[in-house]
Amino acid sequence: MQKLFILLFILVSISCKDIIDEVRIYESSVELLAPTDAAVLNEIDVTFIWNSVDGANEYIIQIATPDFTSPTQIVTDTTITTTSFSTTLTASTNYEWRVKAKNTNYETAFNTRSLEIQ
Repeated sequence: MQKLFILLFILVSISCKDIIDEVRIYESSVELLAPTDAAVLNEIDVTFIWNSVDGANEYIIQIATPDFTSPTQIVTDTTITTTSFSTTLTASTNYEWRVKAKNTNYETAFNTRSLEIQ
């Protein structure tokens, strides 16, 4: 019984250490680099780029048309571990894109930009 108690104590200690050591990124912000806000692009192949957030393990990128307030379509909603995402969009369409950073226990708020594909 004592061995079981010791083993349980060790497991709980390790789990708590992981939570305590994890970076609390909820006050951080993802800096969106490209495309710039309200960009008008002539190409349908677009690469979205942002800066990394210290302590983040992954990023959620979402793309909607025409915007997130009243979307007619969510074009992309994916989780990735890199700080860029490439996709092909439809010409003559307005979009909003947003990114947030996550780790095991915390996440940032979304940062949002708009763009138009001509």
